[in-house]
Amino acid sequence: MRASTAVDTILTSQAHKRQLIDATRNQVELPPTLWNIAQDLGAIDRLAMKHMANKASSAGGGVDAALVTREAAIEASRHAVETRVKALEQYAAKVLRLDALWTQQRQLEALEADSDEYLKLLAQTTGDSFTVDRLRAAETEATEMAGPLLEAVLGARQAAELALPKANSTA
Repeated sequence: MRASTAVDTILTSQAHKRQLIDATRNQVELPPTLWNIAQDLGAIDRLAMKHMANKASSAGGGVDAALVTREAAIEASRHAVETRVKALEQYAAKVLRLDALWTQQRQLEALEADSDEYLKLLAQTTGDSFTVDRLRAAETEATEMAGPLLEAVLGARQAAELALPKANSTA
Protein backbone atom coordinates (compact mmCIF):
# COMPACT_ATOMS: atom_id res chain seq x y z
CA MET A 1 0.00 0.00 0.00
CA ARG A 2 2.82 2.42 0.84
CA ALA A 3 4.50 1.82 -2.52
CA SER A 4 1.19 2.21 -4.35
CA THR A 5 0.43 5.45 -2.51
CA ALA A 6 3.88 6.83 -3.35
CA VAL A 7 3.54 5.96 -7.05
CA ASP A 8 0.04 7.48 -7.19
CA THR A 9 1.34 10.63 -5.50
CA ILE A 10 4.09 10.96 -8.09
CA LEU A 11 1.96 10.22 -11.15
CA THR A 12 -0.87 12.57 -10.13
CA SER A 13 1.39 15.43 -9.05
CA GLN A 14 1.58 18.82 -10.73
CA ALA A 15 5.33 18.29 -11.04
CA HIS A 16 4.67 15.18 -13.14
CA LYS A 17 1.83 16.72 -15.16
CA ARG A 18 3.81 19.88 -15.89
CA GLN A 19 6.99 17.97 -16.74
CA LEU A 20 8.98 19.51 -13.88
CA ILE A 21 10.28 15.99 -13.37
CA ASP A 22 10.93 13.29 -15.94
CA ALA A 23 7.33 12.21 -16.60
CA THR A 24 8.31 9.74 -19.30
CA ARG A 25 10.71 7.93 -16.98
CA ASN A 26 8.04 7.88 -14.27
CA GLN A 27 5.45 6.38 -16.63
CA VAL A 28 7.90 3.77 -17.88
CA GLU A 29 9.64 2.81 -14.63
CA LEU A 30 7.18 3.30 -11.77
CA PRO A 31 4.44 0.81 -12.75
CA PRO A 32 6.92 -2.08 -13.21
CA THR A 33 8.65 -1.09 -9.97
CA LEU A 34 5.34 -1.26 -8.16
CA TRP A 35 4.55 -4.61 -9.82
CA ASN A 36 7.94 -6.04 -8.85
CA ILE A 37 7.45 -4.97 -5.25
CA ALA A 38 4.06 -6.66 -5.17
CA GLN A 39 5.49 -9.85 -6.76
CA ASP A 40 8.44 -9.88 -4.36
CA LEU A 41 6.18 -9.43 -1.34
CA GLY A 42 4.02 -12.31 -2.54
CA ALA A 43 7.09 -14.54 -2.89
CA ILE A 44 8.34 -13.50 0.54
CA ASP A 45 4.97 -14.28 2.10
CA ARG A 46 4.81 -17.72 0.42
CA LEU A 47 8.30 -18.64 1.56
CA ALA A 48 7.72 -17.21 5.05
CA MET A 49 4.63 -19.43 5.43
CA LYS A 50 6.55 -22.44 4.14
CA HIS A 51 9.42 -21.58 6.48
CA MET A 52 7.08 -21.38 9.50
CA ALA A 53 5.66 -24.81 8.64
CA ASN A 54 9.18 -26.28 8.23
CA LYS A 55 10.25 -24.71 11.52
CA ALA A 56 7.21 -26.14 13.32
CA SER A 57 8.00 -29.66 12.09
CA SER A 58 11.81 -29.44 12.43
CA ALA A 59 13.62 -32.51 13.68
CA GLY A 60 16.29 -30.18 15.17
CA GLY A 61 20.06 -30.19 14.72
CA GLY A 62 21.12 -29.67 11.13
CA VAL A 63 17.56 -28.87 10.05
CA ASP A 64 17.41 -25.93 12.48
CA ALA A 65 20.76 -24.66 11.18
CA ALA A 66 19.48 -24.78 7.61
CA LEU A 67 16.27 -23.02 8.65
CA VAL A 68 18.26 -20.18 10.24
CA THR A 69 19.98 -19.55 6.91
CA ARG A 70 16.66 -19.54 5.11
CA GLU A 71 15.12 -17.20 7.65
CA ALA A 72 18.05 -14.81 7.09
CA ALA A 73 17.34 -14.92 3.34
CA ILE A 74 13.70 -14.03 3.95
CA GLU A 75 14.68 -11.13 6.23
CA ALA A 76 17.24 -9.84 3.72
CA SER A 77 14.55 -9.94 1.03
CA ARG A 78 12.10 -8.06 3.25
CA HIS A 79 14.76 -5.46 3.95
CA ALA A 80 15.47 -5.07 0.21
CA VAL A 81 11.78 -4.53 -0.55
CA GLU A 82 11.47 -2.10 2.37
CA THR A 83 14.43 -0.15 0.96
CA ARG A 84 12.70 0.17 -2.42
CA VAL A 85 9.45 1.26 -0.77
CA LYS A 86 11.27 3.90 1.28
CA ALA A 87 12.99 5.16 -1.86
CA LEU A 88 9.60 5.54 -3.56
CA GLU A 89 8.23 7.36 -0.51
CA GLN A 90 11.20 9.72 -0.43
CA TYR A 91 10.80 10.47 -4.12
CA ALA A 92 7.07 11.10 -3.58
CA ALA A 93 7.88 13.46 -0.69
CA LYS A 94 10.25 15.45 -2.93
CA VAL A 95 7.61 15.57 -5.65
CA LEU A 96 5.07 16.89 -3.14
CA ARG A 97 7.59 19.56 -2.15
CA LEU A 98 7.90 20.52 -5.84
CA ASP A 99 4.11 20.72 -6.04
CA ALA A 100 4.03 23.02 -3.00
CA LEU A 101 6.71 25.25 -4.52
CA TRP A 102 4.90 25.31 -7.86
CA THR A 103 1.68 26.35 -6.09
CA GLN A 104 3.54 29.07 -4.19
CA GLN A 105 5.01 30.35 -7.45
CA ARG A 106 1.55 30.54 -9.05
CA GLN A 107 0.18 32.40 -6.02
CA LEU A 108 3.11 34.82 -5.99
CA GLU A 109 2.54 35.54 -9.68
CA ALA A 110 -1.12 36.25 -8.95
CA LEU A 111 -0.13 38.55 -6.09
CA GLU A 112 2.35 40.34 -8.34
CA ALA A 113 -0.45 41.04 -10.81
CA ASP A 114 -2.27 42.99 -8.06
CA SER A 115 0.80 45.04 -7.07
CA ASP A 116 -0.28 48.08 -9.06
CA GLU A 117 -3.50 48.33 -7.05
CA TYR A 118 -1.53 48.32 -3.81
CA LEU A 119 0.92 50.92 -5.09
CA LYS A 120 -1.97 53.11 -6.20
CA LEU A 121 -3.61 52.73 -2.79
CA LEU A 122 -0.37 53.72 -1.05
CA ALA A 123 0.07 56.74 -3.29
CA GLN A 124 -3.55 57.75 -2.77
CA THR A 125 -3.56 57.39 1.02
CA THR A 126 -0.03 58.40 2.07
CA GLY A 127 0.64 61.25 -0.29
CA ASP A 128 -1.87 63.68 1.20
CA SER A 129 0.28 65.53 3.75
CA PHE A 130 -1.68 68.74 3.13
CA THR A 131 -4.78 67.25 4.79
CA VAL A 132 -2.72 66.04 7.74
CA ASP A 133 -1.16 69.50 8.15
CA ARG A 134 -4.59 71.15 8.06
CA LEU A 135 -6.00 68.68 10.60
CA ARG A 136 -3.05 69.31 12.92
CA ALA A 137 -3.60 73.06 12.61
CA ALA A 138 -7.29 72.53 13.45
CA GLU A 139 -6.28 70.42 16.44
CA THR A 140 -3.94 73.16 17.67
CA GLU A 141 -6.73 75.69 17.25
CA ALA A 142 -9.12 73.47 19.23
CA THR A 143 -6.54 73.08 21.98
CA GLU A 144 -6.02 76.87 22.10
CA MET A 145 -9.79 77.45 22.29
CA ALA A 146 -10.25 74.86 25.01
CA GLY A 147 -8.32 76.94 27.58
CA PRO A 148 -10.44 80.11 27.37
CA LEU A 149 -13.64 78.06 27.01
CA LEU A 150 -12.80 76.06 30.13
CA GLU A 151 -12.17 79.33 31.98
CA ALA A 152 -15.51 80.63 30.75
CA VAL A 153 -17.31 77.48 31.90
CA LEU A 154 -15.67 77.67 35.34
CA GLY A 155 -16.56 81.37 35.59
CA ALA A 156 -20.17 80.69 34.63
CA ARG A 157 -20.39 77.89 37.18
CA GLN A 158 -19.02 80.10 39.91
CA ALA A 159 -21.43 82.84 38.97
CA ALA A 160 -24.34 80.38 39.07
CA GLU A 161 -23.25 79.12 42.43
CA LEU A 162 -22.93 82.65 43.83
CA ALA A 163 -26.40 83.58 42.58
CA LEU A 164 -28.07 80.72 44.37
CA PRO A 165 -28.47 80.57 48.13
CA LYS A 166 -26.42 78.03 49.99
CA ALA A 167 -28.21 74.80 50.79
CA ASN A 168 -29.39 74.59 54.41
CA SER A 169 -27.77 71.61 56.02
CA THR A 170 -30.25 71.60 59.02
CA ALA A 171 -33.38 71.17 57.00
